[in-house]
Order: sequence, then C-alpha cells, then structure tokens
Amino acid sequence: MTNNCPCYAGNRECDPNLCKRCQTCTFPPGIPAPKSKGNGSDKKCRNDHIRMRREIKGLYKAKSEKFPEAGLGLYCNEDIRQGAYIGEYVGELFSPEDKGIENNSYLFELPNGYIIDAQRTGNLTRYINDSKGDTKANAKAKCVKVDGDYHVAFLAKGEIPAHTE
Repeated sequence: MTNNCPCYAGNRECDPNLCKRCQTCTFPPGIPAPKSKGNGSDKKCRNDHIRMRREIKGLYKAKSEKFPEAGLGLYCNEDIRQGAYIGEYVGELFSPEDKGIENNSYLFELPNGYIIDAQRTGNLTRYINDSKGDTKANAKAKCVKVDGDYHVAFLAKGEIPAHTE
C-alpha cells in the first residue's frame, strides 16, 4: 500500500470491481496478504484489509500494564510488523442526532459525525487503549471508506513485539 494507489491516498479501500490496475482482493480472504517484495516486482497494492477480513490472529485481552486505570488492554501472541492491519473497530452505529448514546469508554467518532459504540457489540479492538499525547503509542486508528461507508482500521505504527500491549 502506497500513495501511488489513488484509493489509498484518498482514504478508501480499493474496490475489486472498480480498481483493476492494482489487483486488490486477489489474495485469499481471512489471512494477511503476503509481505511485498519491495523491489517493484509485486504490483498488488493490498489495500483490502477490511473487505477481506485480514485482521491479525492471536489477539487477546489482559490487564493493562501501560494504562492500569483502563482495566484491560489488547495484546497479541506474535510479533506485528510496522504498518500491519491489526483489526477493525466495530460496534453499534449511532447518528449525531441520537440522544440514546451512553457515555462510556468505547465510543469512536467518525468524520461524518456518526459514533461507533463498541461497549455491547464490539470486538477485541475495543481494548486498544487510547494514548492521547503518548508519543510511544504503537498503533493508530485510520478512518477509511469501504463501499461508501466509514470504517475504522487500526494499524501498527512500528514493530510490536509479541505480548506487548
């Protein structure tokens, strides 16, 4: 995935029906796409993580060591390479006008004002602790469009050793 791909540069996933040139979605779903050779011989852009469900396997929750006040944190059984897609933040979707949202620790506001509430229906990514102002954060959230809808992808900012929060 590089800025050479107009979809990636535009914060959206490639659509296999529209984006023929980068050959996205050509690797099997449910597993991480093979790492690029880096020499330009591999033209597939791999900008299809959410659509093809390429989240990291082996994630688990445990008591947070970095943020004890948060309770739980997210860990992985294996090393995670820089730039790797960790998973998608999912939950109930609320409109900006909805007054029934409970204030909790699992809210994520999208660029269009909608809010994802992962408290009841979220997955393990809800245990990625927000490290506001922490320059040592090892993951970042990226809002991308998939088929016109916003999704939240978590990506590794650097190498993350196994069993690190």
